[in-house]
Amino acid sequence: MAELEEAVGHVGHKVDVIGLQIGGVHAQVEGLRDDFTAMTATLSGVADAVSGVDGRLRDLGHRFDQFTERYARDQARSAAEAELTQLKVQWYGGFEQRRRTRALARGLVHTLTQDALERGVVHKETVAACAEERMLHEPSFWLAPAVAALAARYRGESRTAQRAWGQAYSLDAPKANLFFALTCSRMGELDEAARWMDQYLRSLDPYRLDESFQVVLDAVACDELGRDARSYVQQTMRRWNEQLDLAHATTMRSQVQQRMGALSKGAARGGFAKLERMCPGEWRRIRTGWELATVPEATLSFLEDSFSGGEAEDDRDARHTENALESLIERLDPDEEALRDRMEYLELVIEHDGDLREAHEVHAARDDAREPVDLHTLVVDAVFMPEAVQLGRAARLLSLRAIWPDVLATSQALADRSSLLLPRVLEMETGGWRRTVSADPATPVAAEPLVHELTGVMRRRTETSVAAVRLHPGRLSAGLLVALGGLLVAIPAQPGPLRVLFGILAVAGVAWMLLEWRRVPTRRQELHREGARAARAETAALTGALDERKPFFITWHDNLDAPARLERWGAEIWTDDIEGSQEGGKHA
Repeated sequence: MAELEEAVGHVGHKVDVIGLQIGGVHAQVEGLRDDFTAMTATLSGVADAVSGVDGRLRDLGHRFDQFTERYARDQARSAAEAELTQLKVQWYGGFEQRRRTRALARGLVHTLTQDALERGVVHKETVAACAEERMLHEPSFWLAPAVAALAARYRGESRTAQRAWGQAYSLDAPKANLFFALTCSRMGELDEAARWMDQYLRSLDPYRLDESFQVVLDAVACDELGRDARSYVQQTMRRWNEQLDLAHATTMRSQVQQRMGALSKGAARGGFAKLERMCPGEWRRIRTGWELATVPEATLSFLEDSFSGGEAEDDRDARHTENALESLIERLDPDEEALRDRMEYLELVIEHDGDLREAHEVHAARDDAREPVDLHTLVVDAVFMPEAVQLGRAARLLSLRAIWPDVLATSQALADRSSLLLPRVLEMETGGWRRTVSADPATPVAAEPLVHELTGVMRRRTETSVAAVRLHPGRLSAGLLVALGGLLVAIPAQPGPLRVLFGILAVAGVAWMLLEWRRVPTRRQELHREGARAARAETAALTGALDERKPFFITWHDNLDAPARLERWGAEIWTDDIEGSQEGGKHA
């Protein structure tokens, strides 16, 4: 026992030592925990600092991007300003003589100049000296010999005028021909103006007609160059149309049909929803035929609104010859046009504060607006899209005359196609009911028998649906078995949870049978109400469709006569146009 007590004491001493060591370890662990907590706080601070630095770096990067973009735009603007300054110097240095030539040309074509020469206010030698000076300064500019030719005409020197005309013609034939045509018109020499106009038209490309031709078209249409010039324009436009039709698969008639179809879209969106509902099988074909028939009528309405009535105010008051001369004189040559185009682009870069992309888009849009067009596009847009072409009523009427055969042919072709799609009978069907009625609006269709027949069909369908609602034997049998089973177990069972459970099952089985028994009359009543509502809706749709049938086909038949009315309207408008032209020729 003594040895055992000694051993136990020795062990207890070791335990105390171990306890002291464990306490030391615990103290070290607590110290490490405090250090870890401090380290965690330090790391959190470092993380916050890193986040702040990251945010500042992103903000700095954003500011740097803004600075880079701003710097690039400033550089682009500065470069544009510097280049624009150089180009302006080049423009005024290289084309100053042309500017003076244009100024002299504007003065010579003015109506007061000829009057001043006749009254001796201005000496003919002065005019000759100015014109010859322009020839010496700009011998390669077409307007210089043209001015010299005009000055020679004022002096009565026909041979000098012819030699100057020849030189101007060799430099730029279309512009020279047009200049001589317009100046002869201003002098009252309409026969000579018509001859030069014929030469001008022969030198044009029907695939690339610019704004100058549009101004000339206004002047010719208003008989400011005489009836012969107008006749030449009409013949040339007819020849160009044939040339373009042969060269392209897309002919004038297809473009006319496209524009005419666009006019009828609003009219083709009419009602007739009930008729569409009652004729689902063939409605697409019927609707197509009806819409084709509306195209000539819509075209006639549009043309009547656009061209019927007297001469437009702007055509009576405007002096298109003056505008055409001003436009021709100010028209830039190719080298001037290239330089001016570059200057316009640089001005846009400066205007948009160095934004090259936006400046390029605006510049491209302007170039597209000035792009020449072919004759087909010009005359069709002049007639059907007047807002896209700056032409007066007389020029638009001249354009209409150029495409009038295509308008009539297209109208008749659409009417013929529509007539082929016009049905003789209508197949009406709904809810299993189907009947055929006459599509002739003159043939009366009694609605009452059809409504009565449809009501009977709907009633029989409802009765069939009601009769199909019966008691379900399986559900009744299942409810009966559950109720009997619950009763057989619940009655002899001792009071307790088992008896309550099977009692509930018995009650549930009885309730199931009662619900099944009640379901049949309730469902039959619902079917009766639904059938009555459906019958009222279907009969209302049938009545509405029969009411829509007559105006629908009356409109269709009336529209088939639109090509003939369009032709009669054309005969009237051309008669008025010819009389107006004769009056204008006498006045000129």
